[in-house]
Amino acid sequence: MIDLTHELDIPSGERTGIYVQCSDVVVSDNQVYVRGETDPRTTGIVVDGAAANVIVHDNIVRNCGRGFVTTRAESTVKKVLGTGRFLAGLEIEKQWESSHRYRGWFLHWLDGEHAGTVVAFDGFDAKTLEFKLQEALDMAVGDRFAYYPGQANWMIHHNIVEGCTEPVVLDSYGSDTSLFTDNLISRGLVTGVKAAVVLKGNIAVERNRIVGFDEEGAVAISVCPDPLGKLWDHGENSH
Repeated sequence: MIDLTHELDIPSGERTGIYVQCSDVVVSDNQVYVRGETDPRTTGIVVDGAAANVIVHDNIVRNCGRGFVTTRAESTVKKVLGTGRFLAGLEIEKQWESSHRYRGWFLHWLDGEHAGTVVAFDGFDAKTLEFKLQEALDMAVGDRFAYYPGQANWMIHHNIVEGCTEPVVLDSYGSDTSLFTDNLISRGLVTGVKAAVVLKGNIAVERNRIVGFDEEGAVAISVCPDPLGKLWDHGENSH
């Protein structure tokens, strides 16, 4: 049980119950909550866009500003070693020699000469910390990029999200193996909720029960362009 309630004698700031930043993780059987009124400075559960092989199930998130959130992983070019070869900033995890070493992952340039371009990683050298792309592209120090696995393998299912101002925000690149399914999302007593689920990536949103989002202008699922400008179908859900 993770209590994010603000105690009056302690300075208040942004607070998150569970933040998944690494791969091969199971998050289950937790209660993340705020006692009393919904607190906009709190977030229940966050899954980072660079985490692969993640299962989140049978959790209860109540009265948080944001209930369940997925994010995008970003980093920068720290040093250019040649065309398509570089060292990256501290934000991107430096994988072990025995890991995937970013084979099968993708890089999306956010600025610089190739802004908007998506390229595949050729691999990562765990000894020299060098990243290599499958295409020989020129780049500059400071160029920003997002990165994500080709197959994320997310199973997010049978959770309850209730009383949150932003119940579910799926703002990741996603993949064909990213699933948000069989969850219960309830407005509860909170007001002014614009959408139960905001979908901004390739994440299958199916067979969820969405209840109580009947205020004027509110929607069950808001589908927005993903980081590459594409809209994704959210499947069948009941509300």
